[in-house]
Amino acid sequence: MKYLEAHKTLLNFTGGTPLSFLLGMSGTSDQLLIFLRAFAATKGFALNVDTFPYGTLIQTISSPQEKTSKEVFVLMPWDFIPELDWRSGFPKKSLHMNALMDKASSVTEKLKKRKIEKILYLPAPTPSLFYDGQKNRKVSSLLTLEAESFCADILEPSCFSLSSYLATGMPIGGGKVSEVAQIIVNILLCQDKGTSKILVTDLDNVMWSGVIAEDGLKEIKFQPNGEGFPHFLYQSLLRRLIDEGVLVAAVSRNDPKVANEPFLKKDMLLTKKDLVALIASYDSKSSHIKSLANQLNLDLNSFVFIDDNPIEIAEVSTTLPEVTCIQFPNENDSLPKFFDKIYQLFNRGKLSNEDKVRTDLYRRRLESLPEVDLEPADLTKFLKSLNMTLELKSRTKLNMTRALQLINKTNQFNINGRRFEDNEAEKILSDNGKLFTASLYDASGSHGEVLSCLINKSGLILSLVMSCRVFQRRAEYAFLSNILRKWNGSLKLDFRATQKNTPVKKFLSEPAFSESVDEEILIDTNLFLLSHNDDEKLFSFIGLNNE
Repeated sequence: MKYLEAHKTLLNFTGGTPLSFLLGMSGTSDQLLIFLRAFAATKGFALNVDTFPYGTLIQTISSPQEKTSKEVFVLMPWDFIPELDWRSGFPKKSLHMNALMDKASSVTEKLKKRKIEKILYLPAPTPSLFYDGQKNRKVSSLLTLEAESFCADILEPSCFSLSSYLATGMPIGGGKVSEVAQIIVNILLCQDKGTSKILVTDLDNVMWSGVIAEDGLKEIKFQPNGEGFPHFLYQSLLRRLIDEGVLVAAVSRNDPKVANEPFLKKDMLLTKKDLVALIASYDSKSSHIKSLANQLNLDLNSFVFIDDNPIEIAEVSTTLPEVTCIQFPNENDSLPKFFDKIYQLFNRGKLSNEDKVRTDLYRRRLESLPEVDLEPADLTKFLKSLNMTLELKSRTKLNMTRALQLINKTNQFNINGRRFEDNEAEKILSDNGKLFTASLYDASGSHGEVLSCLINKSGLILSLVMSCRVFQRRAEYAFLSNILRKWNGSLKLDFRATQKNTPVKKFLSEPAFSESVDEEILIDTNLFLLSHNDDEKLFSFIGLNNE
C-alpha cells in the first residue's frame, strides 16, 4: 500500500469495529500510524493507537501496565543499550561488554514482566563501540538473542533507514513502513497465530514449474531436482499441512481437464484427493474464494491465498481484504521465509481425530451444495497503478521470429490453434499481409513480446495470440483497438474452438463480434472501440498510430 492509497482509504472509511492498542516504539510514528489505521480499515476496524512520548520507553515498561489495552512493541538495539543510539553520538568513554549486556538483560527482564501481545525487533546497524570489529558484531548477535528470548519476531535489517531516523526520528524507512504496519495489524487481528484454516493455491509456476496448458504435461517440473525443486518443497509443505488438518484448495485459470492432468501422474507428491476442491476456470479467483467461503461456511479471515502472479494477488487482496495473500517467491533464497510464514499461519497445536479427516468432510460438503453466482472483480485502479506501456510493431520477414514462436506455442489465448511455418508466414507478408506484435512494459520492467496478430491482405485475422503471463491486464483489448484504428477497412477473425482456448471464447462473447455466413467472426470496429475506450486508457503506446 502506498501513502496516497492509505490516505484515501482513511478518507473513504465510514467506521467499523473499534480496536485499541498501545504502540511502543522509541521514535516518531506519525507515518506508521496512518498505515496502521488504513490496513485496519481494510479489515473493517476503526483503530485507535496510543503511543508514549519520544525517549520514554524505559519509563513506560517500568511503570504499571494498563490492563484494558493490547500492547505491541517495535524495539531497536538502542532500546536495550542506549549507547548504541545514532542520535546520541558516539560515547566519550570506553565501554565494557559485560556492563553493556547487563543493561540489555535489565530491559529484557522488565519486558518479560509485561503482558505484551507481540514484540518486533529491528536489528538495525549501530555505531561501533569497540575498535575490535568482532566485539561489535558480538553485541549485535547477543541483542538479537535477547529479543528471541521473549519470542520477538525479527524484522529485516533493511526496514531501518538511518537517513529517516536522523532527519525525523522515524527509524523505519519510507518504503518499509507499509510492510511493518501490515505485520502489526495482522498481529492485532490474530492472523499470525495459526488461526488460518484453508490455503487456496494457484497451480502454474506454484504447484509446478511451467504452464500446463502451454508447455504440456511432459514439460512441467515438480520433482526434487532442477527447476522442480522449489515446487517439490512447496508440495511437501502442503502435504504436511493436509496431514495436520489444514484444508487445501486449488484455483487455476485453466480448463478443468488440463488442470487435472498433473494430479493423475503417479510421481507427483499431491493427488486430487488431497484437495478439498480443484477449481479451474477463467473467472476471477476472488469470486472462487468467496464461493468456497460461502459453501464451506468459513470466515474469509481464515483463508490464505498463494499465487506467483502479482496481478492475481492484487485482485484477491483488493476484492477480499480479509484474505491473507502471499506471493510465491521467484527467487529460491526467499523460500525459507515464505515457508516459515505459511507454517506459522497454520500453527494448529495438538491434532484431533477430526483434524485428520477434515479434507474428506469438507469435500463431501462441497459436493452436496450448489454453486453460487460469481461476481467479477474490478481491477481498474490497480491496473492504472502499474503504469503499463504497449510497444506496437509491424513485423517483416526479417524480424518475425519471436512473433511466430508466440503463435506456435500459445494454446489458451489463441483464436484457432493454427501453427505457421516460416515460409507460410513469409508468403502472407509478401502478399500484402501484416504481422503486428506488442511488447508490454510496466513499473516492474519488461514482460517481452506478449501479443501477436497475423492478418492476410483481405483483412482476415489468421492468428491472434496472447501470452498467459499477461492475462487480466486488458492488453488484448488495447492491442486489437490499435490494430482496428490502423487497418484500412473491416476485419474478420478465423476463429476455431479448441480444447484449450476457452479465454478466446470469453473474449469473443461480447456484442462487437458476430458470426458471418462463412463462419468467420465479423468485428464491428466502431462498437469495439467504443466498448474498450477505457481499456486503452490503461496504457501508454509506442509505435503504429503513435509513431
